[in-house]
Amino acid sequence: MSIDRFFQSLAEDRRERCIGVILSGTGTDGTQGLRAIKDLGGMTIAQSPDSAEYDGMARSAISMSAVDFVVPIKDMPRILNEYARRPDRSAISVDSDEQGGGTDYLNKIIAHLRARSRYDLRCYKK
Repeated sequence: MSIDRFFQSLAEDRRERCIGVILSGTGTDGTQGLRAIKDLGGMTIAQSPDSAEYDGMARSAISMSAVDFVVPIKDMPRILNEYARRPDRSAISVDSDEQGGGTDYLNKIIAHLRARSRYDLRCYKK
């Protein structure tokens, strides 16, 4: 898909300064591209499936563990702004039901390690 190629190219060029966002849509478009963004240290966000008119793209990306944040659109600007303001692109907290509500220190540590070392430990057991 062309969006996957775009996201992959963007990830290769901008690495941890890259942000990928998936909104309402059908199919698997964007999933592989978001995976590339995450693998190269960028941040990825998907609209929560229950708030999307078409949830296929978000569900696909979520099922492939290609998404850092799953939130309603109304929460995206705050997350994007907070991430963009951090010079080291370290973890940010999200107060959302999809994220377990409140600050998750383990996710912050894992994101910090990923940003500093490029090792992605998010798939390891807690």
